[in-house]
Amino acid sequence: MKKTLLIILILFLFGFALYFPFLGEKEFQGEEGRRVLIALQMLENKEFLIPEIFNEPYFNKPPLFNWALAGFFFITKSYSEVTARLFSSLCLIFTSLFLVHSVPFIV
Repeated sequence: MKKTLLIILILFLFGFALYFPFLGEKEFQGEEGRRVLIALQMLENKEFLIPEIFNEPYFNKPPLFNWALAGFFFITKSYSEVTARLFSSLCLIFTSLFLVHSVPFIV
């Protein structure tokens, strides 16, 4: 039990040190900006069922991440690049913690 807690703590600290220091340093790249625009338009138009970008339906990717990001924006009341990347970083860290906890491994 102590070994598992130690591994979880190390993973959390590693993820924190790796992802959090430079969240606002670079501009959005690739798909990142599009996902943020979709989430922002969901909040602006109050249309959460069909994701849209520039008032055109966007069905290239599943909307779960867009919904979650829109919810994170709504909770934090901040719409910056740092907030968008913070959500992605937290998802990554919690996914790694979930995998360590749920997948048995030999040590």
